[in-house]
Amino acid sequence: MTRKKPFDESVGRHLPQLALLAALLSGLCACSRDAARTPAPPDRDRAVSCLGRIEPENKVLRLAAPNFMGTRAIVTELKVAAGDTVTAGQALATLDTKDRNEAALQAAIARVAVAERRLAQIQAGAKPAELKAQEAEIARVAAALANAESEVTRHEQLLRNEVVTVSFVEKLRTEREVQARLLAAAKEKLASLGEVREVDVALANADISLAKAEVLRSRAEVDQSTIRAPVAGTILQIHTRPGEQVGEAGVLEMANTDRMFVIAEVFETDIIRVRNGSKARIFGGPISGELTGEVQFVASYIQRNKLLETDPAAANDSRIIEARILLDDPAAARLLLGAQVNVVIAAPGGGPP
Repeated sequence: MTRKKPFDESVGRHLPQLALLAALLSGLCACSRDAARTPAPPDRDRAVSCLGRIEPENKVLRLAAPNFMGTRAIVTELKVAAGDTVTAGQALATLDTKDRNEAALQAAIARVAVAERRLAQIQAGAKPAELKAQEAEIARVAAALANAESEVTRHEQLLRNEVVTVSFVEKLRTEREVQARLLAAAKEKLASLGEVREVDVALANADISLAKAEVLRSRAEVDQSTIRAPVAGTILQIHTRPGEQVGEAGVLEMANTDRMFVIAEVFETDIIRVRNGSKARIFGGPISGELTGEVQFVASYIQRNKLLETDPAAANDSRIIEARILLDDPAAARLLLGAQVNVVIAAPGGGPP
C-alpha cells in the first residue's frame, strides 16, 4: 500500500501570489504579441537612403533612320564624332536616300507648274485663231443657207406653174433645213469656245492641290535623308559609320548634359519622407567624393526596382517610387551616364542629409 506524501503547507500559503504572477506574465506576453503585429509609426525625421542612377535631361536619345519601302538606309556621310557638342537642328549624318528623294522633289515641283499652266489655259478660253476659224465657218454656212432659201423660193414659183415636180421642191426644202441646223450648231460651238466652265476650273485646281501635296511629301522625305539633332547636346556614341547600313542600334546616341539628374529608387515605405525641394547627397560607385542635388519631382506610381544591391542578402525585388534629383554640378556627372550610385535624401525638417 502506497503512502501519500504530506502536503507542503508553505506552498499552499503562496498560491494566491503565484496565480497573480502568472496572470501578469500572461498579460505581458499578449502585449508583446500585439506590439509585434502593429507596425511602428514612421520616423519622419530620419533621412532616406536608397540607390540611384545618373541620367541626363530627357534621357539618352538614340537617333535612327527611316526605312524606304522596307529597305534600311546606308550612311553616306558622318558629320560629327563622339564627344562633339551640337546645337538643335544641326546636321549629323547623311543617308543614301538623299539623291533619290531630291529628284522626286524636283519632279513634284514640275508637276505643280504643269497643273498651274493647265488652269491658266482653261481660264483663258479658246485661242484667237480658233475663234476666227469658227466665225469663218459660220459665215460659210450662213451663205449656204441663204442660197438654199433662194433656191426654194424660186422653185416654189416654178412648181405653181407646174414646171418642176413636187419631189424636187421637197428636196430643196430639206437642203435648206440642213443648212439652218448647221448654222445653229456653228454658232453654239463659237459660244462654247469662249465659255470657261466652273467644273473645268475646279478640276484644274484639284490637280494643283494634289501636286502641291506631293511636293510637301517629297520635301519631308528629303529632310529625313539628313539626320539632325533634335535638341542641343553632346554626341555620346557612334553606331553606324559611312558605308554601313543603319541597324537596330540606330546611327548614334546623344544627350543634353547641361542638366544632369539622379533617378533615386525610394522604397514605398520611405517615400513619405521625400518631398520636392529635399536636399540630397550622392556618392559611391564611380563618383570620387560626393555630389549634391535637390529633389525636383516625385513620381505618383509604384514600380519594381531596376537597380540591384551588391549585397546578396539585400531585397532585390522591391516596390519603389522614383524621385528625380537635379544635380548642383552637372559637369561632374557628364561622363557617368547610367552609373549606379548611393543616395541619401534629407527628410522634411530634418536638416541636411
